[in-house]
Amino acid sequence: MSVECICKECGNIFHIIPSRINSAKFCSKSCKNSWRSKNYIGTNAFNYKGGGIKHTCLYCKNEFEIPKSHDHRRSNKFCSLICKNNYYNNMKIMYKCIECNSNFKLLPSEIKKSGSGKFCSKNCQSKWYSKNNIGENNRLYKKITCECDICKQPFKILPSRIKRNNGHKFCSKKCQLQWSSENSIGIKNSFFGKHHSNETKNKISISNREKLSGEKNPSYIHGERSRKYCYMFYGTNGVRIRSLIFYNYKCESCGKTNEQSLNEYKSSLEVHHVYYRKMSCCENELEYESGVRKIGDKLWIKERNGTINEHIIIGKPEKFVVLCKSCHSKTTSNNRYEWIKHYENIINTKYDGKSFITKEEYLNYNQT
Repeated sequence: MSVECICKECGNIFHIIPSRINSAKFCSKSCKNSWRSKNYIGTNAFNYKGGGIKHTCLYCKNEFEIPKSHDHRRSNKFCSLICKNNYYNNMKIMYKCIECNSNFKLLPSEIKKSGSGKFCSKNCQSKWYSKNNIGENNRLYKKITCECDICKQPFKILPSRIKRNNGHKFCSKKCQLQWSSENSIGIKNSFFGKHHSNETKNKISISNREKLSGEKNPSYIHGERSRKYCYMFYGTNGVRIRSLIFYNYKCESCGKTNEQSLNEYKSSLEVHHVYYRKMSCCENELEYESGVRKIGDKLWIKERNGTINEHIIIGKPEKFVVLCKSCHSKTTSNNRYEWIKHYENIINTKYDGKSFITKEEYLNYNQT
């Protein structure tokens, strides 16, 4: 059973169920919106917050109103764009170009920012400098020959640059960074004893997230976000736990224990695949994986800069080493070939090619 109602906007008759007799006022959504647009305006609006703020236009002196949310903007000074342009045009000062002798106008703020009101365009500026800024008139003409404090190579530099570097002379950014790494440490470092605020840390974190995401990240390889390990690596008696026991739960590089790693990095010790092949302990080992190709005992290691190095495996092809988070992160840099040789040599010489205990030894370890 339906009940007849009259639409509050268009006056048409529409039918509704009896339970909506007190709430139904419109025959359609369009009629509802049309009625609200006429009636819910100004002080009658739901989100009315006292209206806008009145200002006086700097150019025409007329009063105008803007929303409260716009009060902090520069637009609160002028009632229109025309008034704004006319106001600033009247403030401009006439100048004469020293190259083409034509007149041009600039705002005082533009002169202060550029420090010059001599040229009407970049083209005139370039032409004038090409004629006059040569020989002794060129600021670079005053360069003197010095010896680099790091590499001892002769190079030319402006005296002002030496003064800026507190008397130190560097031929390149590389030499400057090398000097800083040797001298700007400890108390000598200008940031010694200081700490970033939480706000600054968040800004750095957001910036790094934008700069180091996807292909921009140095750890990005072949578009793979993550690579799975084989089923024999994890588990109650997997290679991972057997490697940790073999190395006595200590980082092979720095000697940190598992407890020290948890306290310092909030991360337990990690097991590193020496040959960077996460499927190496499985029977379904892939021929090409993680940027490393293996055929027999021969490896082709593809570095992140595109270079490819060859390596012959000495000993067993399944080698693992226990590292803390800090030491493990170093192995992901652009010198995989050197890290492979480094840890392969340690395992072969120090542990006779062994890097994890057998399943039988693991069972005996658990019983004891």
